[in-house]
Amino acid sequence: MVAQTADRKQAQEEVTAWNAAYGIGTRVVVDHYEGVQITRTEAMLLFDRRPAIYLEGFNGYFDLSDVHPEREAAAPVKSILETDLPVDQTLAYMFPGQGSQAVGMGEGLFDTFPELTQRADQILGYSIRQLCLEDPDGVIAQTDYTQPALFVVNALSYLQRMKEKGVRPGYVLGHSLGEYSALFAAEVFDFETGLRLVQKRGALMAEAKGGGMAAVIGMDATRVAEVLEQHGLDAIDVANHNTPVQTVISGLEADVLSAQPVFMEAGARVFIPLKVSGAFHSRYMADAQQAFRAFMDALSFAVPRIPVIANVTALPHEEGTIRDVLAQQLISPVRWIDSIRYLERQRVATFEEVGPGTVLGGMIAAIRR
Repeated sequence: MVAQTADRKQAQEEVTAWNAAYGIGTRVVVDHYEGVQITRTEAMLLFDRRPAIYLEGFNGYFDLSDVHPEREAAAPVKSILETDLPVDQTLAYMFPGQGSQAVGMGEGLFDTFPELTQRADQILGYSIRQLCLEDPDGVIAQTDYTQPALFVVNALSYLQRMKEKGVRPGYVLGHSLGEYSALFAAEVFDFETGLRLVQKRGALMAEAKGGGMAAVIGMDATRVAEVLEQHGLDAIDVANHNTPVQTVISGLEADVLSAQPVFMEAGARVFIPLKVSGAFHSRYMADAQQAFRAFMDALSFAVPRIPVIANVTALPHEEGTIRDVLAQQLISPVRWIDSIRYLERQRVATFEEVGPGTVLGGMIAAIRR
C-alpha cells in the first residue's frame, strides 16, 4: 500500500483501513517516489526524504489499484538498486564479525549516508559516528556496542560497494555477527530491523558473565575435539571452525584457561585467550538463545533475494527457518571452513570482504592453502 501524504496520522489511518479490509498486516515499510516502487532504505539512498508512511518490517510496496475485490494483493516489486544489475555467480561478499572493530572504521560512510546514520542514532540513543570514529568512552570493544557498530559499518559498506560496482554477488555470508549484515544485503530485513536485532543480541550476550574463549593455533576442529574428549574437558565446546589451523573453544573462563597446558602439550603452536566476557557459541548461551528467539517473533523476515550461507549449517538459509537458525547460532559453532568449501563447490572464485579489517581475507587464504 502507498499513502501519498505528508501527514503521518492520516497515513496511519489509511494503513489501518487497508489492514481491516484486506488483512495484510501492519508490518510493512513503504516509500513512494513519483510512481517508482522502491524500499525505504533505497529511497533514502537515492533521493531526499519524500512524503511516505513508515511502519516496521516488510521491505515492499503494495498499490491499491492492483487489488481486486477478491483480496488479491500485488506482490512487492524489484527494488531500484537491483534493477538491471548483473549478478556475478562467481562472487561472494563476506561480512566480518566481532574482532574486526577498530576506532576509525566507517570513515566517510556516515557522510555518504546521513539518513541511515541519523536513523541509527535514533534507534541506539547515541551517536554511531562518534562511537566508530572516536570512541570517547572506550566502549567499542564491549559486545553491546561492538555489535551495532559493526552492523552499521558493514551495511553502509555494502551499500557503497553496490553503488560503486553495480554488480550483485551470487552469494553472501558473514562470520557470527556478520551473518546479520549478510541477511540485510539479501533484503531479508531492512536496516532498522537489522540494527534492532543486533542491538538486542549484543545486550543479551553482554549479560553472559564468567565465560571465556581461546583460539587454538595449529589444530583443526577435529583434532581440538579429540583433545577435549581425551582429557575429559567435556565442559568446553568448539566455537569457531575458522581455518584448518585455527579453532576457537568456548566455556567457563576457568575451564578454558586450564586447557592451555593440555593443548600445548598436545601439539598446539599457540593458545590465545580472547578478551571476551561470555562463552559465545556454546551451550552457556542457552538463556540468551531462548530470549533472542522470542524477540524475533515480533519482527518480519522476507525470503532472501541472494543466497545467504548460515553459520550453523554451512548451507543457504531456507525460508521459514531463519529465526530458528539465528537463535541456534548463539549456541553452535561457526562452520566457516565448511561454508567456504560449499561456495567453492558452487564455483565461487572471488571472496570479497565488505566491512572493516581483513580478518576474513586472511581466513580465506589459510583455507585455500
